Amino acid sequence: VSGRAASEVFLEMSSTGCTAEEGIKRLGLEQISSPDKLEAYIEAVLLENPEVVARYRGGEVKLLTFLVGEVMKKSEGRADPRAARELLAARL
Repeated sequence: VSGRAASEVFLEMSSTGCTAEEGIKRLGLEQISSPDKLEAYIEAVLLENPEVVARYRGGEVKLLTFLVGEVMKKSEGRADPRAARELLAARL
């Protein structure tokens, strides 16, 4: 889970006495790393940002970070950023 999510899980653990794993599941904060699940977010981000994709393909490789951020927003912070970066790079 992300740092922000870890705080939420800790509060859940403190208030209910549950384990970290139980808190993560209760709060729906499991990180998404499955390529199949990430692909839907990636596809949406690429379709919504054609100008950024064109600039990336034109050599502005730093824009990959922006696109990863957009995937993170779409997934409400649940996407595994490393996996999202790898999949985006492969798509682009």
